[in-house]
Amino acid sequence: MLDAYEHLPESSESARLVDDLLRLDPCPARFVLTTRGRRPSAFARLLAGGQALEIGADALDLRTSQ
Repeated sequence: MLDAYEHLPESSESARLVDDLLRLDPCPARFVLTTRGRRPSAFARLLAGGQALEIGADALDLRTSQ
């Protein structure tokens, strides 16, 4: 689990490591990544290939009845 990915500087070793791990084929691990904006560049490919799931704010907004 990596929370607040958007706070990692784009050119940081940490951001590059996350992107490199997501590019492994097949990826040997499962990740939960939260962000309020910028995503790893590998994410678009994973999403398009059905290998990633994007959950937006609407799905996380619980109502009193829930």
